[in-house]
Amino acid sequence: MTLYRLYTERRDLPVLEALVSGRFDGYTLYFTAGIWRGLREMSVVVEILADDSPDTVTKVRMLVADIRVSLNQQAVLWTVQPAVQATLETGEPGA
Repeated sequence: MTLYRLYTERRDLPVLEALVSGRFDGYTLYFTAGIWRGLREMSVVVEILADDSPDTVTKVRMLVADIRVSLNQQAVLWTVQPAVQATLETGEPGA
């Protein structure tokens, strides 16, 4: 598994969520502040846990490009980090 993180200015969250949801079934949003070219801005980090297949990397690259254009961003930073372990617990609590 691989952890992808996308960093962008917090603009039009419904558009951002629609872009991410259109490509990935699940993700996490972190709301934070960042500095871009000396100016403080409200930011959002999109965290996606997925495989590292060429298809997934292409989806992430396309998502980054769509975020940049759709939200009128000069740049969108994205990072890739191997996930040492990921466990998704499902089912009824206590089952």
